[in-house]
Amino acid sequence: MTFFSDLGSIDDDDIEEEDGLERIVTFSEENNNIRLHMRFESKQQLSRAVRMWSINHNKEFRVIESKSNTWFAKCKSSIERTPSTSSYPPCDWCVRAVKKKTHGMWQITKWVNDHNCLGDMIRNNNTRLTASVISRYILRSIEDDPGLKIKNILSFVKENLKVDVSYKKAWYARRKAIELVFGSWEANFAELPQYLNALVQSNPGTVVEWSHHSDSLDRVMTFKYVFWAFGPAIETFHMCKPIICVDGTHLRGEYKGKLLVAVTQDANNKILPIAYAIVDEETIFS
Repeated sequence: MTFFSDLGSIDDDDIEEEDGLERIVTFSEENNNIRLHMRFESKQQLSRAVRMWSINHNKEFRVIESKSNTWFAKCKSSIERTPSTSSYPPCDWCVRAVKKKTHGMWQITKWVNDHNCLGDMIRNNNTRLTASVISRYILRSIEDDPGLKIKNILSFVKENLKVDVSYKKAWYARRKAIELVFGSWEANFAELPQYLNALVQSNPGTVVEWSHHSDSLDRVMTFKYVFWAFGPAIETFHMCKPIICVDGTHLRGEYKGKLLVAVTQDANNKILPIAYAIVDEETIFS
């Protein structure tokens, strides 16, 4: 195929460019400018930079080769040509980078800055703008508001990236951003023992009771229930009204369950939470 003629020779990797240090430019995440001979710390950084450059220019590309020391991509329109576009010359845009033996960084050895294909895409979308890419753009917004509405994400992408994305892609982007900021469901449940131990250490008198599944091993305990009551709440309870109210809420996410809370009232008619529990069902056995 013709595009293999653009790959060059592997022997070119160790040839020093003219002008020496004047040509050494390291990629910066701040401006996302790309040029010939630019260096990247990793292939992931290189791929992400080309992806964002293409999104900003409303173009798409296809990775032709991705090896341990070579990365090559061409304009998508020049590869997926149709009878209606075959009469026009293929787009010349391409990028090739290799991992240099001398400094261990990825460096662009071929770069065509402009596309000469037919105009912009007919639809204002871009398959390279994945949910993972969007998630990194909305991290700060998720930190401030984990319940950020999907319509706000759609508006943000449209305004800043000039691309229309589907509701589903925006929803997945929000979920990925939440995991990046707050951790995954697995990681949060794995930290539950450490969290409750910190509660005991910082609140003397706090009581924590665990219940594990019968198939648990000595070294690997399978979580079932957990109950805890803060020490100050236990001390205050005997001065409260002899009334206890119990209510619960559903846990949303991958792991289903219920969060229960028992409350009472003090002498000033103020609500005092006295105990909590995480269970699978809200029953009298919980």
